[in-house]
Amino acid sequence: MNGLGPVGVVVAVFGTVAGWIFVGQIATASDDSSEVTVQTLDAVDDTIDLAEVVLVSTVDAVDALAGTVTAVAGSFETGTAAIDDIAVLADTLGP
Repeated sequence: MNGLGPVGVVVAVFGTVAGWIFVGQIATASDDSSEVTVQTLDAVDDTIDLAEVVLVSTVDAVDALAGTVTAVAGSFETGTAAIDDIAVLADTLGP
């Protein structure tokens, strides 16, 4: 019986040390996990910012294309009118 007391104290000390080490490892893993989570959120934020820039550029490109198509349509209308005028002139000069 007298030998069980010191053995119990030694087991309790080793158990406390092991528990302390385990809790320290959990704290370190938790800190590492939090750091990775912050880095991931930063990457997502950067991706959203880049997507916004790409979207604005795409809208600007579509607007420019619409302006070009409008200009080309106007050119075709003007060209058609000129061809009609030339046809009328050819009919007049033909005889």
